[in-house]
Amino acid sequence: MDLQLTLTFACCHCQHTISATLACKGAEPGDERLAAVNVPCPTCGQDCQLLFDPISGIVHGVRPYQPAQLIPEPSRN
Repeated sequence: MDLQLTLTFACCHCQHTISATLACKGAEPGDERLAAVNVPCPTCGQDCQLLFDPISGIVHGVRPYQPAQLIPEPSRN
């Protein structure tokens, strides 16, 4: 199923209102999953991670984007 959602939420850094239009593919009614997308704020430039239901468009959370941390390789000493 292909859906186009327009979600409106507040930036988690500056509280500016952001609207994002997203294309969701593959989600089926009855699926219980959340989707996540990183959206930059046009006001402060910080990235927000938006958690939402790809079927209903309900926003479940907005949090600062945390890039994945690399796991350090053990030394061979």
